[in-house]
Amino acid sequence: MTTAVLGSMLKAIDFVATNVPGMDRPAHLAGATVEQQFAFAPPSGAAFSAALLSHLDHCTLGLVIDHAAVRDPEVLAACIAEGFEEVLEVGRASARRPRAAKKTRAPARPRNAAH
Repeated sequence: MTTAVLGSMLKAIDFVATNVPGMDRPAHLAGATVEQQFAFAPPSGAAFSAALLSHLDHCTLGLVIDHAAVRDPEVLAACIAEGFEEVLEVGRASARRPRAAKKTRAPARPRNAAH
């Protein structure tokens, strides 16, 4: 029933995006170290769904693409990869740049203080 209700609500939706925070520390499952997780967005009836999942210091992006709605999914995936690379490069450049010392401000005076 939940699937039917959700599916009927999403009929007019073209794009679904979700960001799921993953594990932020090492984890184990049945004695084995979890090395990687994979993101996926459950099929929702939308033309395009994207799910971002973080795991330690990595993220994965899972795409569900309706080939009837998106004529060239390879181009779409390449554009998304290019966009992420641009964002990562901004982060790398920021990490390389030395940080300026924080400026301290004088305490604010009360607004109704006499001059």
